[in-house]
Amino acid sequence: RGMKIYSFIIVLLFSYYNYAQENNGDKLYQLGSYTKAIAAFKADTSKAYNQYMIAKAYDQLENFELAITHYQKAIAIDSTLQLQKFELANLYLQIKQFDNAIKLYNLLIEEDSTNPTFFYYLGLAYENKDNKEEANKNFLAAYNIDKNYLKASYKLAANALLSNNNYDYCLALLKEGLAINPNNIDFINLRAIYHYDVQNYPAAIPWFEKLIAKGQESATIYKRLATCYYDNHEYEKAIAILKKQQELEQNNPDIFFKAGLCYSELKEYTKAETAFNQAIILKQPPPLKNEYEELAFVYQRIEKHLTALKYYKLASKEDPEDAILYYKIAVAADSAYTKAEQKLPYFVEAEKHVTHIYFKKFIDKRLKELNEELLSEAN
Repeated sequence: RGMKIYSFIIVLLFSYYNYAQENNGDKLYQLGSYTKAIAAFKADTSKAYNQYMIAKAYDQLENFELAITHYQKAIAIDSTLQLQKFELANLYLQIKQFDNAIKLYNLLIEEDSTNPTFFYYLGLAYENKDNKEEANKNFLAAYNIDKNYLKASYKLAANALLSNNNYDYCLALLKEGLAINPNNIDFINLRAIYHYDVQNYPAAIPWFEKLIAKGQESATIYKRLATCYYDNHEYEKAIAILKKQQELEQNNPDIFFKAGLCYSELKEYTKAETAFNQAIILKQPPPLKNEYEELAFVYQRIEKHLTALKYYKLASKEDPEDAILYYKIAVAADSAYTKAEQKLPYFVEAEKHVTHIYFKKFIDKRLKELNEELLSEAN
């Protein structure tokens, strides 16, 4: 009888020791002392919980191979552990072992087909394998289980917009998602991109403004919002946003080119000239056709016609197939020179290239006038 009591006390003490070690391991884990936590939990590796906590600690230490080993040991001890399976699947996903992740997510779905998160993460695994069809199928399954699962509906909306050009479906999902959570950054961003992509720039503006108000500032957002402002004839606002973009991309020639366009529309031609010239300096390698053409237009506006002619010629040299440039060169020469004999060759050349009925009519008229002027001078 004494031996039985003694054995009972030993078992009790051992159980208390293991319980104390587990409690100590939990505390150490919560405090971030992962190596010590592992040592504490290793006092009894027969328990699924201890194996699980060892796995989590190794995961925190980014020793993923050992983390996987102990997750597998925990599941081997207790095959009903859904949380451990899910975390192991997520770890596989993190370290790009997508096939292993897919296998586990499918197992979890077999155990509980009503959990949208399992379908969503299975979709992510397929997405990473570039299997868009399977990814979308699982995102849709998650969405159908729970319409409030915005991560899934966002994926469906993004794929509809960026991959399938299914704009109506995308917009319906965006409206639904924003009705559920009007402050969801992902949906606000995608709503802005949606309107931008379909070139509904006035509708895109408030969504980009919301993004910026929520601290979501980037060069891409600034670039797109500036384009929207420009198209909406809000040139001062476009310039202000381009300046913010420039703070992030100091040597981006496109910023100066767009600023030049804005200044030109505002008839601030000196500023436009400076901006276009800066764009030309920064843009490497060429072509510089657009920059030359816009700069030529500025010089026309400030009546520097010879300089305008120079830049139209440079633009045409970069794109000899642009017929309208020959017309613009002829018009610039018409203003730059005083004598008919100087102007005539430019209109002769323009007449060879230009087919547009309006421009051709003007060229033919000027050719007739210039030839008559030369004939009059000769007589």
